[in-house]
Amino acid sequence: MKALVALLALPLIGAAAIPDKPSFACKGRLSASERAICGNLELAAWDRAMAIVYRAMPAGWDWSARQQASWLKSRNRCGAGQDCLRRAYQTWPGFSQPVGGVGLVFPRIGTGPANPASLQVMHIYGDWHYVSVNALHIRDAAIGAVNDGSYAGVMLLKRGKATYEEAPGVRHSCRFTLTSTGPRSWTIDQSDAPGQCGGLGVFLDGDYRLD
Repeated sequence: MKALVALLALPLIGAAAIPDKPSFACKGRLSASERAICGNLELAAWDRAMAIVYRAMPAGWDWSARQQASWLKSRNRCGAGQDCLRRAYQTWPGFSQPVGGVGLVFPRIGTGPANPASLQVMHIYGDWHYVSVNALHIRDAAIGAVNDGSYAGVMLLKRGKATYEEAPGVRHSCRFTLTSTGPRSWTIDQSDAPGQCGGLGVFLDGDYRLD
């Protein structure tokens, strides 16, 4: 699966309000990386999203507690480097895995069975949201000819809108704009970007809605 991980307003169902901080307490003896995360709302959002997704992973996910601890040690080697920390979270393996129960799931409508897609949105805090979108292009299901594309990570929605760009300035990189069109609907628009967000024939454009 090609995961397009980088940088959406709905609360986690049944959860209390989430404070503006990462998954760990920002006090006591902290590493340089932890202090940097505590001082940056985007990095704190990445950390909180990572922790929520990690807890929601199905039992069959091939990622042990020891591997997670090893990843945390690797993250901490970034020290206070914000770019390094951001890349560490963006490439955390869990964000490329399908996971349910961390937000509302909005199916794409009107694109037919050959091009199914779904959008998952979870509020983290403030204007920060965790977003996961997965799309398929089924050329021949009988022989397994299926292309896919996905994005998972955090986005900052300003007035209900945010744009993700995989590689700014690179003509054929993935770029899309997510817009809230109501309490139960979203749109994804790629009209200003010729690049693809996944395999051949895969597109994320469309209306995502809960009926």
